Amino acid sequence: MFHNRALAANVAHTIIYFTILVSSLADGRTVVAQELSPTILQLIPHLADKLHYGDIYERIGVLDELVRIKSNSDVPELLFRYNLLASDYSIVVRSILAGNLGNVDERRASTTWWKLNHVVRVFRLKEVVKPLTGYLLKSGPPVQWDILQTLKTLQAVEGVPEIMPLLRSPEEYIRREALDTLVSLRSSDAVPTLVALLEDKDAQRRFYALTSLVKVNGREATPAIARALEDESEDIRYWALDALVKLNGREYAPAIWKFTGDGQRPQTEAYALSALISFAEPRAIPLVVKRATESDLTRRSDMLNYLIEVKAGAIAPAFIAVLESHTVLGGNPADPGTDSNIRRDLMVCLGQLRAREAIPVLRDYARGRDSDRFLQRAAVMTLG
Repeated sequence: MFHNRALAANVAHTIIYFTILVSSLADGRTVVAQELSPTILQLIPHLADKLHYGDIYERIGVLDELVRIKSNSDVPELLFRYNLLASDYSIVVRSILAGNLGNVDERRASTTWWKLNHVVRVFRLKEVVKPLTGYLLKSGPPVQWDILQTLKTLQAVEGVPEIMPLLRSPEEYIRREALDTLVSLRSSDAVPTLVALLEDKDAQRRFYALTSLVKVNGREATPAIARALEDESEDIRYWALDALVKLNGREYAPAIWKFTGDGQRPQTEAYALSALISFAEPRAIPLVVKRATESDLTRRSDMLNYLIEVKAGAIAPAFIAVLESHTVLGGNPADPGTDSNIRRDLMVCLGQLRAREAIPVLRDYARGRDSDRFLQRAAVMTLG
């Protein structure tokens, strides 16, 4: 009796388990069918079943039906055959990624990856990032490169952990692309590799490292950037200065002073002086005033534009003092025209710096100080 009851209970348990299993599989198809739009379900018969087949080729076949290669073109191009919802493409892509793409022959896989990544980029399918990045380490370099392009397009920061191992890829172009993707995603994980790149013998790579450290806000890299101020390339020294300014490396102001001496490029000198003002170095003020009141328009403009770029508002009191003075500017007392142009440029700079403390002197000019109509209009325009 006891044996029969146990057997009956076991049979009942097996029947219940099988029923739940079958029901779950059926429900899975139903869920997909409910998510797919009526349009795609009408276009492709038995679509929900196809997307749940174990055969990866069936799933790829759905993608091939939706996305075709334009044949009458010199450059291969993909065309979407139907006007479908992004959610339809998302379901198809997720179904394919959930299959075993590793079992697909190389030629078919190459075309499929091209179509997959194209669809994801066009429709910005961020929901597929996780399964997509799962293929990074188990795919060949061409597929890795294509996925990295997609992650850039989507700005998929969640893919950073899967990108990191590619920095050690045996393929140089994959290492480079992985690093560039991290930079595009503004990931601080790129900093150590960028710092190492500052020692590269190729000046273009050193330039890339400096500009990229700014993009990822690599403040911790400022000691290495400061060393680049001694680089053999004048261009690299300039971009090292630029990086220190943008990363607020004010502790390296003493090293920047060397760019204010003789023999420096005018632009580099003007940028260094502006940086020193923004880093609260009062010794730079007289040098800046001298450059900003020169008769040479190019040198004067460089100085003023850099002050505006780095938001060096600390220069405002010195410029206000110049505007309040009656000294003829430009070095030639017989040339009042240059004096007026310089004063106008100082007004514009103060306006761009939003120096509210300059309002009184600007109002003085706006009321017609010295009966100079040119400066009166300039002051009115600056005051807005």
